[in-house]
Amino acid sequence: MSGDKLWNIVERAATILVAVGTLVIAYYTVGLFYGWDKPPKGGSVAAPSGTMTPLWPLIILATLTGLLLLTAWVMIFIRRGKKSEIVPNALAPGQTDNYSGDPEAEATDKQAYKEILAFALDRVIPACEAQVELQDALISQASGINTVIAALAHMGIRHSDRTKDFWNHYTSLAAGLLASPGPLIRFEAIIEHIAVLEHGNYREFFEQLNSFAIAFSINLRTDANLRPVWSKWVEAHNALVEAYDPIKRDPRFKTLLRPARPSRWGDRIQIDSIAKTIYTSEQTIDILFEPRPPYQTSEISRGRGLSTIRIGLKAVGNTFANCKVYIEKIAPQPPLPGGLPILLSGDAPILRPDDPEILIDIASQWDHVGKYRFSAPLPPMNSSSWYIDDDPPRLVEIKITARSDTGEFQKTSLFRIQVDESKKLHLERQ
Repeated sequence: MSGDKLWNIVERAATILVAVGTLVIAYYTVGLFYGWDKPPKGGSVAAPSGTMTPLWPLIILATLTGLLLLTAWVMIFIRRGKKSEIVPNALAPGQTDNYSGDPEAEATDKQAYKEILAFALDRVIPACEAQVELQDALISQASGINTVIAALAHMGIRHSDRTKDFWNHYTSLAAGLLASPGPLIRFEAIIEHIAVLEHGNYREFFEQLNSFAIAFSINLRTDANLRPVWSKWVEAHNALVEAYDPIKRDPRFKTLLRPARPSRWGDRIQIDSIAKTIYTSEQTIDILFEPRPPYQTSEISRGRGLSTIRIGLKAVGNTFANCKVYIEKIAPQPPLPGGLPILLSGDAPILRPDDPEILIDIASQWDHVGKYRFSAPLPPMNSSSWYIDDDPPRLVEIKITARSDTGEFQKTSLFRIQVDESKKLHLERQ
């Protein structure tokens, strides 16, 4: 008898016994309340046959307790039996149907199986392997001689929540195709793993590399040690992107069919003669401004009018880190104790192309004074010397500095600051 059938029998027996015991206890309780265990007065009504004693509830409770112990023992027995059926090298639960001793023979379209197998072996796995190798090499170099930090970092990239889907499907695909001896992965399972990787998880994994490069201030394209590993990944990545175009147009590959849409593996990377990457879009930080909110605002604060001018920063084509904003030059230049440049309080630790713009305060002025000041930290002493007369209008050069995986970034833009009669600040791009 199987464990499931035995469990069903025990479960039904327990249910029946609990129901019977409940009825007997209820009968006994009602009998005590109405005095059924005593002879009726005048003998006009017959008492229930037999006399209930206080031992009946104890017997019932003892029986139920014994049944519960028996049930627990049977449950342990069944689970141990199931565990004993597990054999070494058995597949994970729910994965058995994904593997076969001869998946090509079982495939309804053998040619399609051969093509998707070749694509996985020759394009997907090499690109993933090369990116893993590149990230490991970058971490090893950045960690230097500290082997403990290096080991923790290597472990960290393999257990990150950000890239767990990449690792799950990449390792399952690789194990199902490269493990020997053992069953191979079936046609449908290959497609499933490729679909999940293509659906942004492969790209998310290699974009993690950009974060590492920025954090460690390493240019992968020019670093003498890392450039060969990076070039190896670029070659494998480009081969993957090019080979996927006919795959996504072929209805035999089911969920991979996206004929009119670009793939999500990422753009093809091209390298010129001086080893610089040519991207499909310019890598820059846009400095945004328009003469309207939220770039120019007026509000009431503490019973006074406060006017503020701002700019917006938006990353284009790449991720930037450690972004800082300076007032680089002023004309005519006012007397400022700290001189120029002035580092503003607002910054952007990380600017990504898919993030919304970040607003940076430039300057502010109260309507009851004839001075404004730039949005920089004030010194604890003599802070009034940092205020600037609101007349005449002034030209200011705003400088943006940041880091990206291609190196240091810098950009300047010229604006005109003036104050109207109502003591409101205005900014105008020059």
